[in-house]
Amino acid sequence: MSEKRLAEIRARVEAATPGPWEVDDKYSDQFVVCELDEYVAVSASTDADIGLDGRADAEFIAHARQDIPDLLDERDMLIQRLATVENLAADILAAAMNEKRARAFVAALEGEEG
Repeated sequence: MSEKRLAEIRARVEAATPGPWEVDDKYSDQFVVCELDEYVAVSASTDADIGLDGRADAEFIAHARQDIPDLLDERDMLIQRLATVENLAADILAAAMNEKRARAFVAALEGEEG
């Protein structure tokens, strides 16, 4: 994913109503996503005949408010860990190459002595 796309997602997260969001269906047959009793989104009612599941959609929307920031944080942490592993791998490779050169040098010296 490009840095531009990530920045767009982060901007939407920052612009959204803070939350936490929850699903409320007390007042209608539709499912409402709320933050402190203020409507954030309204999901369609459930109609199994056409594949609508209003509660599941509303739950998805409500949880996305925290799930997306959590996933972005997890991605950032994994990127940092990957960079650490790549640096360690480069250090190990460099050490192995230095050892190989050192062994070749010692072998050359031993060949000169003989």
